[in-house]
This record gives sequence, C-alpha cells and structure tokens, in this order.
Amino acid sequence: MVTKREIKRIIALLLSATVVFSSQLLTAHAHNSDYFSGTYTASQSIKDMNFRIESSAITSLLTSQVYYSAYAWDNVSSNVGTIGIAIAAPGMPSSGFIIVTGKSYTDGTLGETIPRKADGSIANVDDNWAGVSIRMNTNSNAFSGASNPTTAAKKTFIHEVGHTLKLSHPKKNSSLSGHIYNGLPRAVMNQGYPNSQAVASTVVTHDKTNLRTKWGT
Repeated sequence: MVTKREIKRIIALLLSATVVFSSQLLTAHAHNSDYFSGTYTASQSIKDMNFRIESSAITSLLTSQVYYSAYAWDNVSSNVGTIGIAIAAPGMPSSGFIIVTGKSYTDGTLGETIPRKADGSIANVDDNWAGVSIRMNTNSNAFSGASNPTTAAKKTFIHEVGHTLKLSHPKKNSSLSGHIYNGLPRAVMNQGYPNSQAVASTVVTHDKTNLRTKWGT
C-alpha cells in the first residue's frame, strides 16, 4: 500500500521532473575517518535522497517496513533533509531515485552500497560521486543468525543508506571518547553482524554527530 508520504514525494519528483561497502547515548565526537570526503556531482544532490525499492529487493522479511526504517536519518542535518522511500510500481519513473535491488549472497554480505562515476564505473570512496545504488541480500538464510531478523534487516538498510550519505565505518580506537565496545563507539554505522553490542539498531548520537560534521547542522 502506498502511503501519503510516498505519494507526496512521488508527486514532487514528477513535478521536478569502485569501492563497495559491505553492511546508549554517549558524548560523541566526530572523526574525519568516520566519513568520506567529496560530495555528489550535479546529477545527484545530497538534498534529494529518494530511494526506489525494486521488486527484486522485496521478500517475506525485506518488507516495506524494513525500508521505511531509513526515515531514522530524516532531518538529522538540515542540509540532507528528508529521506524519501518509494516502493516501485508500474509507471513510476526511475529517474531521480537511488535504486535499491536485491541479490542472493552466500558470503555473509547483508547489504552493499556501490558509488559510481559519471561514466558508470565504480567510484573511490573519497571521489565526488555521480550516483550510487544499494543491494540487499535476499537469500532466505541471510539474517537467520540474528536474534531478531527484522531488526537486523532494518539495521542493514539504515546502515547502507548511511553509506549513501558518505558515512564510513567508525574508527576503532579505544583511546577515543565513547569508544567503549572493544574500541568502537555505539553506532549503526559500525561494520559487523547486528547482534554486536557496538552495532546500534538505528541512528544514534555518534551517527548523527558524523552526519552533521560532514554536511552541516
């Protein structure tokens, strides 16, 4: 079912008509190693982060509610603004969207974000990106090891959207303030299986601090 929020964003879009990343409140300090340099080229604005979920990325676990979890990034930075999520439907335009597809992995990958140059080749993390896409693991066993597979799936998508916002995995350094989980801070952007204490299930203080430092408040 298409929500009012989706309809509003779809209408707005119609009118306005490599390197691959695998997948408690504390005083947080941003470190420039926790986010990538560079920005987006004119073809993709950081203020226009609208994600189109293709049918290949929808499973009995990866439902619309999993993808709507990315709204946790909404308005963390006024320069990023609101995240748009649209479930692909017949006749919906593909332009103006970051495309999310599904792929079956058996190597432990839960999701991946792929940045690209204007010519379509894979970009380096610190390049200015012309575009980006996300793939989610649709293998039926992908999240079976999680204590709560739905929470793990939501965390994975939130994490991958964080990469599209040019956030990296937080630096591991036990001497840094708040890095209390084996040298890591609590963050959704931590790499690792979602059962880890360091891997938050949604956007938390450290993630917000890094996003604001990267793009402004």
